[in-house]
Amino acid sequence: MASKAILVNFRMYTPFGEKFYVPILEFFMQTMAKYQDEFDMLYLLDSNWDIGSVKESWGISKVKIIKLNSSLTYSDAYKSVLPQVKE
Repeated sequence: MASKAILVNFRMYTPFGEKFYVPILEFFMQTMAKYQDEFDMLYLLDSNWDIGSVKESWGISKVKIIKLNSSLTYSDAYKSVLPQVKE
């Protein structure tokens, strides 16, 4: 059976916006926890904010956070990470 991965690129577009982005990330992670039997690994691409610093009890053990250069476009971010995906 083939393994499945999900890659999601998170960006903070404004330096003062973390308080606005955290609820979105938390809701996303709570939702992903409900469906964690559907994937083998969830990759969070951290383009310019420290996702790990807001990590609470997400309830998902199969999460990898990959820090990226914030100057990368979305497509370049995915291109740079795909070789690291084992699934």
